[in-house]
Amino acid sequence: MKQKPKNLNLFNLKLSVMALVSILHRISGILLFLLIPCVLFILKISLASEVNFIIVKNYFSIIFVKICLIFFLSLLIYHLFAGIRHIFMDFGMWENKKGGIRSAKGVLYFFSLFVLIMGVFIW
Repeated sequence: MKQKPKNLNLFNLKLSVMALVSILHRISGILLFLLIPCVLFILKISLASEVNFIIVKNYFSIIFVKICLIFFLSLLIYHLFAGIRHIFMDFGMWENKKGGIRSAKGVLYFFSLFVLIMGVFIW
């Protein structure tokens, strides 16, 4: 009997684009969940008074804060697009291999496009 080859090094595995989109969707969801307290804290401070709103607004002119904002909004956009893809798959669309690859590439394409547009507007 011939033994199956074993490759336990996960970095040597080649993931399909469908698997990559699915894994990134889960990671973006976890990171969004972890960032909710930070976002709510910033919202609470900015809504406390007009002076606090101006202070928070001035913080968004700092480059590091802009990068953090772009990162957070990128997570949100990616999670939205990948979630829409999963909803369509729940309705029976794009469940074959060809449709799954096309929809996964579409998610990555539109995510990249929207992040570039958003980055230009924020910067």
